[in-house]
Amino acid sequence: MTGREKMLDKWLKRLGLQDWTVALQSDCRLDEIVSGGCGETEYTEEIKCAYVRILDEQYYGKRIKPYCYEQTLIHELLHLKFALLDNSGNDIHDRLLHQCIDDLATALYLAESSDDGKSE
Repeated sequence: MTGREKMLDKWLKRLGLQDWTVALQSDCRLDEIVSGGCGETEYTEEIKCAYVRILDEQYYGKRIKPYCYEQTLIHELLHLKFALLDNSGNDIHDRLLHQCIDDLATALYLAESSDDGKSE
């Protein structure tokens, strides 16, 4: 198992998503990410299957936030956690949910990467 597969397994367990089947494509080119972001997730909630794609760092370019593979992975997996609320058809709801998912991904990543392993 590769380091990224282990990371996927770790976050599936931590987020309570072990009942999902997730195929991970790391190191994607820009043309493989339809959304134009750092990653994207396509899923079928009814059968709990998902395909997660994450942009390769070499294609990240100059952006305000630094590239972070693990934080992007957490973000994409949180879309599965909130699948029942995602893609509601209400633009304001969907934008707010996406911001909350991003805030949670950042918080979880920072808590994981803190020196003592504890969040403040």
